[in-house]
Amino acid sequence: MDSLLDTMTSVVGILIIILVVLQLGAQQAVQRIQSDPNSSPSIKEASEDLAQKEKELATLLKDRIRLNAEKEQLIAKIGGPPTAALKEKMVKQVQALQPKPSNPKMAKELAALKDQNTKLMASSKTMEAKLKEMEKTLSSLPDKPAQPVARNLRLPDPQAPKSGSKGYRFICIGGKVLPVDYTLWDSRVKAALAQSGLKKNSAGEVLDSKALVEYFQKKPLSDALYTVEPVHSTQSKLLYFRLTAKDNTGDLPENLSKSQSLFQKFLAKINPQKSHVLFTVFPDSFDAYLAARKVLEEKGIPAGWSPSGPQPHVWQHHFHVTTNGRSKLPKPKPTKQSSVAKAVLD
Repeated sequence: MDSLLDTMTSVVGILIIILVVLQLGAQQAVQRIQSDPNSSPSIKEASEDLAQKEKELATLLKDRIRLNAEKEQLIAKIGGPPTAALKEKMVKQVQALQPKPSNPKMAKELAALKDQNTKLMASSKTMEAKLKEMEKTLSSLPDKPAQPVARNLRLPDPQAPKSGSKGYRFICIGGKVLPVDYTLWDSRVKAALAQSGLKKNSAGEVLDSKALVEYFQKKPLSDALYTVEPVHSTQSKLLYFRLTAKDNTGDLPENLSKSQSLFQKFLAKINPQKSHVLFTVFPDSFDAYLAARKVLEEKGIPAGWSPSGPQPHVWQHHFHVTTNGRSKLPKPKPTKQSSVAKAVLD
């Protein structure tokens, strides 16, 4: 037992001596590295980086102190911390400093312009979105347009309408069919002219043609299908009313046979035995014209047509609104009228 204890004591002692020697060697190595940092490149780089970071930290501390001082000065200047109530008060002060129009009318107009600007901005965004959709659709279309369908149309020989037959007009434009109620427009024009208070001469002619045009410009005539533009002819001394079709109006070819269509409602008011129909057909609407003719043939109503080139208005008439000097114009030379002078049916 004593021998075992002696052996263990000797081993522990030897270990203690080894630890002391190692510690002394490590301390000497650390002292040698600290005394000469350049002896190791990695230690030198780390030392330089540490020095740079210490400089940046010192700069940041200075900036923090300066910003805190400015913050305290600003809080003291505005009267306290930026609470919600203080923010609202400052907004009101800024708004009060904005120049206000002294004229109430101008202020109202300014508010209306701001409101209009907001609506225009929203409309612009909507139009931009639609434009992108259209561009996307166009990009998906084939590069080469489809070949037009060749049609061989054979029309009957022209004939004159029956004696006593009343004519009605339809416009084929934009791939649709629109009626023109002459009687209704004639009454509208006459009623508006009676309310105008414009002076006339003994022949019933309006004395001031300029005032006549301005009156119908300020109070334009229109309905669900058309807008109207007044145009005065200095040669004929007549005021013409040009009808322009509104967007999204009229009947498509597939709807002409439906009872709720404008076409059917208009035909329901006329006598097939004492009526005929005249079509004004634009280049983009021959399909609509042919579909309408088919419906008229089923009802036994004779019809004719005339082509129209591209133009802003679809039809015009003066409705017998004359201006000063119309009665003094030379009478046109009489010509021999044919049996189809008023209308031609095919």
